[in-house]
Amino acid sequence: MEIAEKVEIAAKIIDKYGAIVRDIIRFHTNNDCDADDIFQDFFLSLVNKPVPLYLKDIKAYLSRAAINDVFDAIRRSKNYRRRLLQYSQCFKYRVTRENPQSIILQAEEIQKLFDLAEERLTSRETEAVLQKYRCGHNTSEAAEEMGINTRSFDRYVCVGLKKLSESVSHEEPLES
Repeated sequence: MEIAEKVEIAAKIIDKYGAIVRDIIRFHTNNDCDADDIFQDFFLSLVNKPVPLYLKDIKAYLSRAAINDVFDAIRRSKNYRRRLLQYSQCFKYRVTRENPQSIILQAEEIQKLFDLAEERLTSRETEAVLQKYRCGHNTSEAAEEMGINTRSFDRYVCVGLKKLSESVSHEEPLES
């Protein structure tokens, strides 16, 4: 069958049953724009796969086909939104509401804390604190890097942070 014949047959079906099909599609969608898009896709699906000639109840066939097209469109839309969300998660940019000066000051304060750690803590406590907070390693990675078990690592970090907290609370604010 030629494309022109298929289009003509689909057009005749839409002329006769288009109002019913459109009502079915609108019933299952929230939005008229989506309903129009699905209706147009439905027409194209009739062109691609014409209604079988042996059918006795064409209304039931068209009804089921329209409902299937609606569910397919909903599924495609959900999949598109899910993939878009996954993509956006991969390329999520951190938006900061702070001005650059406060970000630099905060970085300087953090560096001063690391310097204080090197002055006031034992070498193992300093290494543990730096592994966790400067390098961003999790407990197991940092413990492996230091050649100790995770419990010892956690203890070094805990004691180191406690000593830093006490040092900072007994002194004036950190300044250059």
